[in-house]
Amino acid sequence: MESCYDDSFSKRYQSIPAAYYLHRYSGTDYPWRDRDGNCTYTNLHNHAEMELLLFECGTGINRVGQNGTELPFEAGDLFLINPFELHSGYYDRATTEQTHLVMDFPVTLLEHPNAQEASRLSAQLLSQAGRFDNRIRPDDPAYGELRAAYLGMYAALSGAQADELRFFAELYRFFGLLLQAGYFHAAPAAPAQQGDMDFIKEVVSYIGEHFAEPISTRDIASELRYSKEHFCRLFKANFTVSFIEYLTQYRIEKAKRYLIGHSSLEVAEKCGFSGQSNFSRAFRSLVGISPSEYKKLLRTPADGKKPGK
Repeated sequence: MESCYDDSFSKRYQSIPAAYYLHRYSGTDYPWRDRDGNCTYTNLHNHAEMELLLFECGTGINRVGQNGTELPFEAGDLFLINPFELHSGYYDRATTEQTHLVMDFPVTLLEHPNAQEASRLSAQLLSQAGRFDNRIRPDDPAYGELRAAYLGMYAALSGAQADELRFFAELYRFFGLLLQAGYFHAAPAAPAQQGDMDFIKEVVSYIGEHFAEPISTRDIASELRYSKEHFCRLFKANFTVSFIEYLTQYRIEKAKRYLIGHSSLEVAEKCGFSGQSNFSRAFRSLVGISPSEYKKLLRTPADGKKPGK
């Protein structure tokens, strides 16, 4: 079957602040595992952008939220990660082939003076006053149209130049379908939780702007006007790991997207590592293989074919 994907590993356009990332792997054993032996495809992290994932091959579990709620996935499943939602992902150990397409974009793309409902939805997502369900299965009545709209967004970005009109048409179609199908739920944050959300947003924003720079725990605590001790307590409570652990995982997730088309030295510099050897050591520790091995695996599926529709 002819592929609906091009050969690009990831792309980002200046005219539309959206990026896609194609993850593919085929082999007899999944090479990168976490300390518990799970086959990790993405480490624990969060971000201000909306993230959409379409799983074409493979099975596994996504962990979502501060409590790490486990949501199994199978081939065909569509996942939504809301802004600032903590998440990580794992493939089953027996998986020998996997493909999933990821797209990230700021929900502020929905905002327009003449689109009040869409602008209100953006504000609700960013303020945590509402959220989308995370998982949509192929047997859901709205699945076919949602998948088509998502792949339409992808197609609008995957050419030599972004097709802006098509992208925004498919973006509004996608979110309109989600609302009509009842996937959005208003969930005002309790007053006791608002301080935590403010803290999470400050941290995510700061790391997103400064991850390529040297950052210590003391540096970010000072910048955000906390004592180091208070910052560490808040960070552990809201992100489940220490700041340094989270920052390293965040940088490695960024590095995965830079590897195609850049040398390890360039990626190390782009992602805030103090030298290529430190980057390679951190990458191998979290991913299980070297940056060059990872790049080779994702570029060359075992059967030589691109994923199908």
